[in-house]
Amino acid sequence: MRRLFASKVGFEAFTSLEGCRAKLGKRVVQALKMNDDGVIFAAVDTLCTLMQPMHDFYDLAQEQMNKKSLLASRGFLGG
Repeated sequence: MRRLFASKVGFEAFTSLEGCRAKLGKRVVQALKMNDDGVIFAAVDTLCTLMQPMHDFYDLAQEQMNKKSLLASRGFLGG
């Protein structure tokens, strides 16, 4: 999953594709509750990739939009 979001298209998909953010959020919350260090690391790594682009020539506005989307979800932050 990290490779997809590390790409420019994946990075933009997080905020532009309907349902992508909600599905990813649910999966991350599920992963964090699994009590498996490898799965938890992968989930946190995916979130980090959305917060800081891993590709060249990224759009600062898109990065800020991703961060805003992550931090705007009360369900995610409280989960």
